[in-house]
Amino acid sequence: MKSLVVFIFIPFLLLNCESAEAKSWRGIEPLHSTRADVERLMGSQVVRCSSSACIYELAEETVFVLYASDSSCKNDDSTGTWKVPVGTVIEIGIHFKEDKELSQLGFDLSKFKKVEDKHLPGWIYYWNLEEGVRIEAGLKTASGVTYFQSAKDNYLRCPSAH
Repeated sequence: MKSLVVFIFIPFLLLNCESAEAKSWRGIEPLHSTRADVERLMGSQVVRCSSSACIYELAEETVFVLYASDSSCKNDDSTGTWKVPVGTVIEIGIHFKEDKELSQLGFDLSKFKKVEDKHLPGWIYYWNLEEGVRIEAGLKTASGVTYFQSAKDNYLRCPSAH
């Protein structure tokens, strides 16, 4: 009986642990998740798609997902700068339909670099390059979150990408 509990509990624990180095959105992680993973999660909520991006409309947010469209490292555009298979998630952009309090987002902002926009007074970006997260915000509320590659995934960058 004890081994049965361990057999059930350990996989459950492993599946529910989040990486300390990378953040995912609803289980979708840039450079590791695929278009099929996103489609399973989003279902028919797609608004528009191309070969390299899709827009999804959810109840509280609009989601933009950028996919790898070239895995050869010969293309210098932003979708071809990673050594990942075609259809791999490169970036996830979340735009909230109504701004959310920064405290509601569940991020430890002390781990983020705060950058004030020089051209848009009151507009602030919170960056965490280690985890691959950028928050677009004002002083107390956020309008969106972008998930991109974490520092642990920089080895996947194509050599020609800058």
